[in-house]
Amino acid sequence: MTKPQIRVLVVEDDTVDRMACRR
Repeated sequence: MTKPQIRVLVVEDDTVDRMACRR
């Protein structure tokens, strides 16, 4: 796995967590 890919996954996970928190 490439580092950039992991970073994208982390960013996506953070966005999902933010949406869940907003809910």
